[in-house]
Amino acid sequence: MKEVTDTIADRIADRYAALCGMGFHPDTRGDDYVPPLADPASYDCDMDTLFRLAADPYDCGLRAMARAGLPVG
Repeated sequence: MKEVTDTIADRIADRYAALCGMGFHPDTRGDDYVPPLADPASYDCDMDTLFRLAADPYDCGLRAMARAGLPVG
């Protein structure tokens, strides 16, 4: 089961790392992004899911940025 939840969390993080780039931060609410997200309510729902599934949602976000080829740590 842990593998499945990790995969879902990674897919969520990958989606927003690709969309928001280095600006992706799991604590930022959808309405606070500049430029605005197309569907901030879906983003907020996805981040709530990410926080429920990932042991460390911030690390999950950093790994997603690295997979997207963004310059992280």
